[in-house]
Amino acid sequence: MVITMFDYNDMSSYFCLGGENVTGHNLGLVITRLRKERGMTRYRLARESGVSYSYLVGIEEGKHSPSMNIALKIAAALGVTVAELIREEELHEQNN
Repeated sequence: MVITMFDYNDMSSYFCLGGENVTGHNLGLVITRLRKERGMTRYRLARESGVSYSYLVGIEEGKHSPSMNIALKIAAALGVTVAELIREEELHEQNN
């Protein structure tokens, strides 16, 4: 795993590294919001990230926690870093 894309100490409370999955209560909601802001369909995000459509739907609906590799692919397709995804998730949680 490459940890250079984010500050591990800053993000450690948002990442579950056991099994290298990225967890966050509202991560799927943040991905959905960013996708829609960019005018992307689920199909397009799945295609551009290389993630299967059904798995992406599961992430957006909170049924799956993506691996770090999958989170990196989704973030790249959205034009953000994983750290930015997590910061957005934190802001979403604070506002709700």
